[in-house]
Amino acid sequence: MKFTWGYHPPARFKILLYFPEQDSFIVSNGVYERYAFDSYYKVDARSLEIKSGSVTGSITVEKNYDYKWELISLFARIIITISIEILIALLFGFRARKQIYIIAGVNIIT
Repeated sequence: MKFTWGYHPPARFKILLYFPEQDSFIVSNGVYERYAFDSYYKVDARSLEIKSGSVTGSITVEKNYDYKWELISLFARIIITISIEILIALLFGFRARKQIYIIAGVNIIT
C-alpha cells in the first residue's frame, strides 16, 4: 500500500510498519533523512514472517528518487508557465517578437 505523509515530514525519521491483526510492529534499523523537497524511499518487507501473534524479520530501506520523472515534471511546469505568461502578454498587447523573447527568457532564468 502507498502511504503519503503530509506537507512537512520530519527531517530525520525511522520507518515503522504496524500489523494490527498481530498487534505487532517492525521498526527500521537505520535513521533516515529527507534529501530533497520530495524524498522517496523504497521499503522491502519481503523477508518478514507474519505468524499468529507475532511478526519477525527485518525491512530494508533505500532511496528511490526518480530523476527522469522529476526532470520531465520540471520542464512541463516551465513550458506551462511560459505559455500562460505569453498568452497574458498577448492579451495586454505585447506582440513584438523581442517582447515575447524577453518574457520567455526571464521565466526560464527565474
